[in-house]
Amino acid sequence: MLSLTKRFVRRVRDFLAEPALEAIRSGPQCPDTVTQIQLMLTYRRLVEENRPLPRLNEVGFKCHSQTDEDGILLFLFSVIGFAKKLCVELCAGDGIECNTANLILNHGWHGLLVDGDKANVEQGIRFFARSKHTYVYPPRFVCSWVTRGSVDEILSANGFSGEIDLLSLDLVS
Repeated sequence: MLSLTKRFVRRVRDFLAEPALEAIRSGPQCPDTVTQIQLMLTYRRLVEENRPLPRLNEVGFKCHSQTDEDGILLFLFSVIGFAKKLCVELCAGDGIECNTANLILNHGWHGLLVDGDKANVEQGIRFFARSKHTYVYPPRFVCSWVTRGSVDEILSANGFSGEIDLLSLDLVS
């Protein structure tokens, strides 16, 4: 009975707290989708006109990454392009604060997010199901421990084969 009560309280807490946490995560440092698209087009124009590009330490911003990876990845993919808008994040946690979340939420990328913690996976599924950008086509979450030998199996079992634009691995030793 106690575990049922704890589970209920945890779900209510997550339901009430998540919108506030998301507002904090997407605070003033995070450019909105339109601004990010304008940045992307600006970077592409600089490449087309053979003009100098900004340095990596000048393009970073944080929306869903831990530091400046969101801006750096947007810059890199603006410059080099992408094939299918496919991303995979191994050891993604709940997927809310990770390297691929901004691409999934603001740029229409299709993602496979893998983590070994069932609670993280469940929280990530709830988050992306509630997002106005991904509730129709959320990223695929998989609860699995990642090992050197399991990566190919995880990818193929979830329909990710061929060219993948971004593979992010966040291992903690």
